[in-house]
Amino acid sequence: MRAKEYLSQIETLERKAHRAALDVNKYRQLAVSIGIDTSKEYVQSSGDKDTVGNAVIKVLDAEREAEEHVKRYVERKKIIIRQIEEIGSQDYADVLFYRYVEYMTFQDLASVMHYSERQIYRMHDKALAVFDEKYNAFYA
Repeated sequence: MRAKEYLSQIETLERKAHRAALDVNKYRQLAVSIGIDTSKEYVQSSGDKDTVGNAVIKVLDAEREAEEHVKRYVERKKIIIRQIEEIGSQDYADVLFYRYVEYMTFQDLASVMHYSERQIYRMHDKALAVFDEKYNAFYA
């Protein structure tokens, strides 16, 4: 794994956490929409008819999975931000932070940092090389 792939994990983990949260909402909606017919009396039953209970279990499982995704995302983000801050050059740290933590485009980076887009591309490449050199053993 190279620096770019390593740093891109933040976005990947954030997307997974977001999708897990959407699943929780989907299962909650399902659980709320399940109705119980109390007008009929059942004498004999076969199979599992506890649809509400099953829906609640799905919600709880989805919530646990979402929490795990969020926890992984937050932990990895903290580690990467600390590593970026320790890179040495403030400009390199800014480029990597804005690009991989704030998801800025190179054009937006150039505007915020008051450099040309071409300079930002070069600075980005150098920052990745320095990051790779410093932390390659951590994620290799």
